[in-house]
Amino acid sequence: MLEQTVESVRITLPCGLFHEDKLHKDAEIIPMTGKVRKLIARPEVRQNPAKVIDTLLSECLYSVGPITRIRRDVIDRLFLGDRDFLIMEIRKISLGKIVTAQLQCSCGAKLAVAIDLEREVPIKTVESVKDLKIDENSITFVVENEELNINAVFRLPTGVDQHAIAPLYRKNPIAANYALYQLCLLEWNGKPKNELLPEFFDTLSLRVIDHIDEIFMENMPGPDMRVPVDCIECGNELMVSMESSDFLFRTQKTGRT
Repeated sequence: MLEQTVESVRITLPCGLFHEDKLHKDAEIIPMTGKVRKLIARPEVRQNPAKVIDTLLSECLYSVGPITRIRRDVIDRLFLGDRDFLIMEIRKISLGKIVTAQLQCSCGAKLAVAIDLEREVPIKTVESVKDLKIDENSITFVVENEELNINAVFRLPTGVDQHAIAPLYRKNPIAANYALYQLCLLEWNGKPKNELLPEFFDTLSLRVIDHIDEIFMENMPGPDMRVPVDCIECGNELMVSMESSDFLFRTQKTGRT
């Protein structure tokens, strides 16, 4: 990790990190340097969002709670929402809060947009999500629907889970989602996960899958990286889904919709 050569910035994490049976939400970050930009620009890093986050946090995350030596195991244990939040906050103190991108609408129009990370990206905290339950070293939620015969318990995903699904993400995002749900599932209708098939989510109906998608997103603390943008030509609303590698450079040549 880089030595602290500039003043750190204190922030409050949306979720927090468990350490010695306590959830710590205070953290310190420092801005990116030229070295950090070079590290994350490597193709083998930039093409993998999990590696982008790990690389940036190993260089720019200065402390979490009482932990001042940020090793890989600390970064892995961070919840997904906190990892995204930290990347966004590091970007803001390094390059500013405005992210510019070029998009193309389905009507063919090319759009230049500016996204304000401060105003246009809402942050959900663990306290604001009423259905989350904080246990010892985990945060869980229940997905219930009597009509669909669902009563399932999930835990919030961490950096370990993000690394596990990273190879699938660009090849098949649906498969990556199913893999994430399988990793985070603790119990389904009274059965522990180890009694279910590895491809359990492949067997579920689309109505059940869509309900899980919805509740999973509702219960995920952290920044909502889906930003709506209106096409100035046809009026259609585009949903831009930003990833870590999308806003760590000053200007993006392309955007995701």
